[in-house]
Formats: sequence, structure tokens, C-alpha cells
Amino acid sequence: MPQQNGDNNPTTFKDLMRTLQIQSPPMTGTDVSTWQQFLTAQNDYHGAIDGVYSPPTVQGTIAYQTAKGLATDGFVGTGTYSRAVLDGYRASPGRVTTPGMDAMMTAP
Repeated sequence: MPQQNGDNNPTTFKDLMRTLQIQSPPMTGTDVSTWQQFLTAQNDYHGAIDGVYSPPTVQGTIAYQTAKGLATDGFVGTGTYSRAVLDGYRASPGRVTTPGMDAMMTAP
């Protein structure tokens, strides 16, 4: 369900968040460091909070996904974000996450 932003362009949840995943060059940013902080609080990540989505962050993500019964793909997409919000995750500024967003993203 799109909404309008200040420029009168449609904005969806997908426009306001990105799926975190391993790639080359690695994804970086405050959304990654916020995710790393969340994983640390969940005791699933023990690496540096450096804002780089690197193999240790993927391992922490998979540990979190496993513990929560989610698909263990190492991607932080709508399903993982949705569960994380229920566990206290708060998105970094400029990003939007909400419980049930995985259902909203697949709704017709």
C-alpha cells in the first residue's frame, strides 16, 4: 500500500529499507551497524560494530534466524526485520520497519 512522500512520489516500505546481504563490495552504513548492535544484544554477534555487512555479520544473522525459526539465508529482509521488531529492533534513521511487514510486502 503506497503512500505519498513530500515529492508526491509513491513510497512503499521497500523504498524505505534495504535487504542486508553479503555482496562485493560489502554493504555498509548505519543500517548495518544498527543491525550489528541488535545482534550483539541478542547474543548472536560478537564482532566489531563497524557498519560492514561481512561474513561475521552474516554468521550472526544466521544464528538469529535459526534461533527464531526463520529461513536461514543470511539475508536481512522483510521476514527477518519483522521478527526482529518484535524482539526490540529499532531501525536506523531514514529506515522503516514494522511487525508484520513481511505480510504487507506480499499482500496483493
